[in-house]
Amino acid sequence: MKRTAALCMSLLLFPYLFTMAWTGRAEGMIRMENSAAEKRMIILDRGGEGYPVPVEDYLIGMTAMQIPADYEKETIKAQTIIARTYLCSIMGEERRIQESAIDADIMTEEEMRRKWGKENFLDYYQKFADAAKETEGIVITFEGKAVDPLFHRVSAGKTRAGDSLHPYLASADCENDVGAEGYLTAVSMTPEEFCQRLSEIEDSLNLVPEEVYKSLQIVERDEAGYVIQAKIGEKLYTGEEIQYALGLKSPSFSFEEMEGKIRCIVQGEGHGYGFDQWNANEKAKEGYTAEELLNCYYKNIELIFE
Repeated sequence: MKRTAALCMSLLLFPYLFTMAWTGRAEGMIRMENSAAEKRMIILDRGGEGYPVPVEDYLIGMTAMQIPADYEKETIKAQTIIARTYLCSIMGEERRIQESAIDADIMTEEEMRRKWGKENFLDYYQKFADAAKETEGIVITFEGKAVDPLFHRVSAGKTRAGDSLHPYLASADCENDVGAEGYLTAVSMTPEEFCQRLSEIEDSLNLVPEEVYKSLQIVERDEAGYVIQAKIGEKLYTGEEIQYALGLKSPSFSFEEMEGKIRCIVQGEGHGYGFDQWNANEKAKEGYTAEELLNCYYKNIELIFE
């Protein structure tokens, strides 16, 4: 009852972001000497005078927006570290940043209550609050710098290897992702609608609906099965261009003709780089810790106390 009462009071005081006093800290990490430094703050500039909120408090609503609340606590802790790493990477040496400069959404109290329901609200909120506290200050680094912590909902069966700018992104086998809800989706559209959507891509060529299906060709896939290039008509498109133009869940797709329509078969959800949330959660059920989960999808990284 005391915990519930204290939590309710904090929600009344801060309707968007919640501040509480917790105890506990992750062990086994490298601590940076930063005790004298000013705490990092997010300045809520949603119109009117800005209001500073500590990053650790802001993370609760941010992480709640990014990952399902019924996932394992270690998975949520790993996602919290990812969210903190993102904030620290865009802040650099600065200790404060305007919320409008952050390319991420947060979940408000009202949204939490509506999505989770009254019966789950307190328990789920506490799970995210505990995850923030138990990982307080921890960020993912590569060669001394915060990484760009990419993540996605579920892979197409394997996560994608990083490029020269993201050498820490590992290609990890995620064969059991096929069992994830929503792993396989299909989108059907008429040839006319297909051509119309593609025409919205910059510099797209005019396509003839009656001929477009015969002109479809997957030119290149990466080792994880994601489309790198596809040829439609006489033009090459990236997998991401086609994904967004057609409203597909991922750039791992193929085409087939069915009853006069073009059917897009899609595997996975998201870009396929970095932390695979669904696969990580299955590993968390087996006993993996947050640190072990992160090391599955990022290689040669170091977790430090920022």
